[in-house]
Amino acid sequence: MGVQKIRQKVLAAGGAQSLEPIELQSYTQAELVADTPDPANYTGALVFCSDNSTGGPCPCYSDGTDWLRVNDLAAPD
Repeated sequence: MGVQKIRQKVLAAGGAQSLEPIELQSYTQAELVADTPDPANYTGALVFCSDNSTGGPCPCYSDGTDWLRVNDLAAPD
């Protein structure tokens, strides 16, 4: 995936808000369980698990140790 330019606006309280959808990088369950990419290098980051068997494909985040599904905080399976 190439560089994605995101239109955003700066908020008065600080930070920014995206003005369009943001595409998450997609990984398989096997890649995430094998720590590819390494969650220690991406604490707080979001990715998309394309083949999660419980509940179907879903976003996951890094807690600094593991990739976890955002809906139930369990590892992708």
